[in-house]
Amino acid sequence: MAGRATGSEGSERAIGYIEQRMQAIGLHPFLGESLRQNFAAPSPQVSQAGPYKTCRIADGGSSDRKPVEWRCARDFAPFPFSADGSVAASVVFVGHALQLPVLGLDDFAGLDVRGKIVLALRGGPRWRAADAGVREHKEALTFAAKAATAQALGAAALWIVDREDPGEPPLDLDQVSRATGVSQIPVVFVDRRAVAPWFASAGGLAAVQSKLDGGGKVEGKLDVRAELNVGMVRAKPLAAVNVVGQIPGRGALCHEVVVVGAHHDHIGNGTFGSLGGAEAVGRVHPGADDNASGVAGMLELARRAKARAAHERTIVFAALDAEELGQQGSAWFVAQLPSPPDLVAMLDLNMIGRGRSSRLFVYGAGTGQGLDEILRSAAAASRVPFDRRDRSSYRSDQGVFLASAIPSLLFTTGLHDQYHRPSDVPALIEHDAAIRILDLIDQVVRDLATGSRHAFVPDTSR
Repeated sequence: MAGRATGSEGSERAIGYIEQRMQAIGLHPFLGESLRQNFAAPSPQVSQAGPYKTCRIADGGSSDRKPVEWRCARDFAPFPFSADGSVAASVVFVGHALQLPVLGLDDFAGLDVRGKIVLALRGGPRWRAADAGVREHKEALTFAAKAATAQALGAAALWIVDREDPGEPPLDLDQVSRATGVSQIPVVFVDRRAVAPWFASAGGLAAVQSKLDGGGKVEGKLDVRAELNVGMVRAKPLAAVNVVGQIPGRGALCHEVVVVGAHHDHIGNGTFGSLGGAEAVGRVHPGADDNASGVAGMLELARRAKARAAHERTIVFAALDAEELGQQGSAWFVAQLPSPPDLVAMLDLNMIGRGRSSRLFVYGAGTGQGLDEILRSAAAASRVPFDRRDRSSYRSDQGVFLASAIPSLLFTTGLHDQYHRPSDVPALIEHDAAIRILDLIDQVVRDLATGSRHAFVPDTSR
């Protein structure tokens, strides 16, 4: 289906297929008379007409203090998902802009970034090394995830500067132009040469990177002020569609809802979001694991649930669009909910197709009281081992529900070398392992749909 990019012809074919399967299973529409929920999603493309992008280094930390005008597309370039805005502020260096308590990593510790422009390295400490701890948290390394972290801490803008890693080609403007996500603050790529003078007293940017890779800390204050203006003409919004069906509950708890979701979109032919390099752009990125595997699993869970006796709670099955554009489908879904229905929990299936060569990870066990016990019981019954995490560093649809104080679990077999590349093909899906994973998730769905309620547990680690 040509990579199922939101708003594309291939996406419409995928949506039609999902709708037909839900109808055949016997699901009823949720919040309306149609299984389809139409909404507008922002395009990952930026119009070439009339960009407004300037950056002036008002105080460069040098002895003469002369203002410097940076040139767009040479010294800096906004990411397509950057928010528009004008910022005049001091610049603070924040390492890799990561907060990963499970690794004991908090680049913002001891720094006040409120109202500041934060400058961060791309990626994470030793992120290309096979044994690097941050490799299990690749979603937290994305540009959009770093922007969200900086914005949550009050930063006014985020600048990303590339690392220098052996054998790793530098980030170029073509890659910047294809980056996706959502941000409420300006997000800008900055050339290493433009900021190099600011790190001279620390031995240079390479020395700073080496110190961070070794677990050290670097002084955040740079004695630099800048004036940044970002304004771009955006491409026309895309026609996006969630496909959502329900199995109504029965009895006193029928107004309470459990959501089982999976995003159906991918990145089309790689004009945005591809990790395959320049040679991959223009080629179909099938997205078999990301996330056709999750949608197939969601539909199978719906079939099983429909075949059973009625549950006490309503179960909603949602194929969500525009996840690759920054969880737009799940955000729209949550925003449309009336005061009832009352959401009890959300289960997100995102890439469950590598359960034999990899391992199942379940994120969010600590987001609801008693969720961990449900997971362990389901694992024992299904004999499926998994690695649990109280919280998630993955930016997936379950994060939108968590932001609305809804206990949420993410099931995934993790990232791999075919992620966001043309090589994520159906032949690599490990069907037998995926079915066993669904046995575990199915038991969790049963427990949530019939058992006691699990109160939301907020994250107090940040």
